[in-house]
Amino acid sequence: RRTENFINFKLRNYFGKLVYLNFHRPSAYAKEAIDKKGKRKRTYSPENYMIPYEKLRSLPKASEYLKPGITFEKLNEITYAESDTEYAKRMQKEKIKMFKTIFR
Repeated sequence: RRTENFINFKLRNYFGKLVYLNFHRPSAYAKEAIDKKGKRKRTYSPENYMIPYEKLRSLPKASEYLKPGITFEKLNEITYAESDTEYAKRMQKEKIKMFKTIFR
């Protein structure tokens, strides 16, 4: 139980801001088409792989989806503070430290 609490604490405090997921990790977005039988068919083409933040910015009237007080300028500061690779390396180091603490 103590280990579980430690992992939850680390995940919430270090990864909880979702910076990596929303600003650095690509996600696949499907294009849906209806086939002759009326079934939805999803296809994942390379141009539909993008970071969730990029997807948000690509939407028409994207600024309407932002909370009051949040601007794309503020979000750009978060996005471009580190490269995708730099952030992933830092996150991996934190995960390794966490597991070393658990399994020592």
